[in-house]
Amino acid sequence: MISNQHIVSCITLGYLAGILVVLNLPRLPPPSTDLLLLALAGLVFLAIIRKWLAMPILLLLFSGLLAASFTLNKARDIRADQVGNSIVGKIITVDGWVSSLPVVRASVIPSKQAETTQDARFLFQPLDYANLGLPKTLRISWYKNAPNLMAGDFLRLSLRLKPPRGRLNFTGFDFERWLFRQQIGALGSVASGQLIQPQQLSMQAKIKRASLKWRHQLAQKLTTAGADNSANANALIRALAIADRSGIEPELRDLFARSGTAHLLAISGLHIGLVASFGFMLGNLLFPLLARILPQLTERLGKRRLALVPGMLFALSYATLAGWSLPTQRAVIMLLVITLGLSLRRKINPWAGWSLALLLVLMLDPMAPLDAGFWLSFTAVACLILMLSGRQSRAKPWRSMLRAQWVVVLALLPLTVLLFARIPMASLFSNLLAIPLTGFLLVPLIMLAIVLVGLVPSVTGLILAIVAWLLDFLESFLTYLDRLIPAVEMPLANIPTYALAIMATLAVLMLLLPRGLPVRWQGLVWLLPLFLPFYSSAGNALRVEMLDVGQGLAVLLETADEVLLYDSGPGDGAGRDLVATVLQPAIAKTGKPLTTIVISHADNDHAGGLHSLRSIYPQANYFLNRPVRDYAQLCNTKQAIAWPENNEIKLAVLHPNPELPYLGNDSSCVLALEVFGQQILLTGDIGQTIEQRILRLHPDLRADILLVPHHGSRSSSAAEFIIQLDPQFALLSTGFANRFKLPAEQVVNRYINHGISLLNTSQCGAVRVDFRRRGVAPQLSFARDQRRAIWRKNNNDCW
Repeated sequence: MISNQHIVSCITLGYLAGILVVLNLPRLPPPSTDLLLLALAGLVFLAIIRKWLAMPILLLLFSGLLAASFTLNKARDIRADQVGNSIVGKIITVDGWVSSLPVVRASVIPSKQAETTQDARFLFQPLDYANLGLPKTLRISWYKNAPNLMAGDFLRLSLRLKPPRGRLNFTGFDFERWLFRQQIGALGSVASGQLIQPQQLSMQAKIKRASLKWRHQLAQKLTTAGADNSANANALIRALAIADRSGIEPELRDLFARSGTAHLLAISGLHIGLVASFGFMLGNLLFPLLARILPQLTERLGKRRLALVPGMLFALSYATLAGWSLPTQRAVIMLLVITLGLSLRRKINPWAGWSLALLLVLMLDPMAPLDAGFWLSFTAVACLILMLSGRQSRAKPWRSMLRAQWVVVLALLPLTVLLFARIPMASLFSNLLAIPLTGFLLVPLIMLAIVLVGLVPSVTGLILAIVAWLLDFLESFLTYLDRLIPAVEMPLANIPTYALAIMATLAVLMLLLPRGLPVRWQGLVWLLPLFLPFYSSAGNALRVEMLDVGQGLAVLLETADEVLLYDSGPGDGAGRDLVATVLQPAIAKTGKPLTTIVISHADNDHAGGLHSLRSIYPQANYFLNRPVRDYAQLCNTKQAIAWPENNEIKLAVLHPNPELPYLGNDSSCVLALEVFGQQILLTGDIGQTIEQRILRLHPDLRADILLVPHHGSRSSSAAEFIIQLDPQFALLSTGFANRFKLPAEQVVNRYINHGISLLNTSQCGAVRVDFRRRGVAPQLSFARDQRRAIWRKNNNDCW
């Protein structure tokens, strides 16, 4: 007979498999599929009762079908709560409240570099969303003159709304997946807004609002108490205290990721278990006092059961501080299972507790597998259970801790490859210090500061100063390790990421085999492919990739040996840009050096990422238009760009002439490429006057691929320019539902009327054009076509 533990394991495994099948579908099937799956689940349940097949198989099928049906239904609910394109361009006045911790920060006005303002980003819950036909949750950006908002504030906002759609490239962060996961139904920008008096809320909303206000007020008190600490230390304290990571700078976040310690930035099982242990110890200390006050209760329940109560309360309070993130959910559920077992005086099998926690998390939130933390969290705990179960180790504690760390780092390697395409080589050494430092010093001290922050401010300040010193020391240690043992970035291109993850899994399983087996160390051989360079465009003479950067421009030109970047995408010129999230992953994916960077002109939608590029790629050759920098050369017709170093591709600068004054858009550096007799023209933001000048100077100019000038503005793309160039494809880089209303309708019609295929990043995502060999037509591919998913609407809207 199958045991209860095996029943739970089979149900959990089947439930997870059913959810994964749905989450990996390219699109949502018809609604009738949900009912069909439920009907099939009913037939399988009948088979379980009649015992027609082996019980494990039936349990797997039943739970899998049930999970698939529930997940499809949940996905449809999320999609149904999203606004459509009909709302674009309208301004709607909405009353509601701030339903997240707002991120408020200073910003630079792009047109006035000397002036600063303040912007804010937060989630917003309309009060009467049902009658207004709005989603339950909106993500709001308040770009200029935003007030100092608090979580729970009631606001009246005039909003420009658009569907939850974002930039999509062939690699890198999937913003639409994140929006779907967070169940955000629309994106909005504030035209005007004001605070209003508190309004009536449902009981559920009241509880959520009270929790958010408590967290925000606590964060402000901690920041005030630690005003003399470094900005990085205060941001990390907020992350460990209330799971607010918004203040952590990208460079610091990346340092933790490269060193394999990013998991410490999230309140997880380690922190919850520690806080629960403190509560359990406190319960033991207070038991004699409680025994005098309530002798009958203490005699009936016993010391152990009563001591579990403060431990559980402490854990629940800390989980509330963390906003009930996925790792805290998993930790609290596992803690509840253990607490229940101890209360009933029953021994809980670790695997049963792990399986039950996994099942409950999936039942409460079938979209949980969309989080990387879900996989890392449950896999790490499973590895520790596997290592510790049934073994009586006589090793010294330090050796056991070292072995546990080695097992977890090694076991998480396949997931790290699959999710992040990176191997944090310093992980073993960094975590040997970071984990005990966080668990036994930082978290207890921060918890003590939270208790004392409103009672003894001076003592709180001293405690936070100690915490800040420890965090600054940890940052310095991780920086040293990162330089000494840098992470291995893997441009996984020709070989699929899944294939490399499977190789890593085989290697891990072999290395974790019992001692004495000769095959064990052969696992090192299976790790070797992870460190080999792979290239993305094998067989291509040239790949042109117009990245999806929203309302801006960034184009990668990739040969067999090197990469050129044309424009850097939008940004403020001071580090807030898309280089780390869009450009850097795309460049790393090629596996080739970025040797040349050309910035067409100085506008922030084209040059906004230049500051970040300089810090990441200092060895590249820079070609800029005026104002030129000391590290760069001028981009003009008299200055040759030595790229590429082969005879298959010809590169020429058609504009501007060095004698011309700087004219802003009309001084854009225009590049012409020829590969196998086919022409590509990159035009920046030139207007019709410069278009006519180029045609006059180059009367034989043609372009098979044309980058549409100035994002399709009415001031560009003259009819004679289009007729003479006669492109087969016109590439257009615009942001979805952008405030400039580009491309202009008459410009779009101009291209269409001439039979030219117009490929817009707002519809296609990133666009690739591969030139393979002479006589073969270039191959086109689109990010929205290759990365289809159930959370995306209009998967076939590029053509």
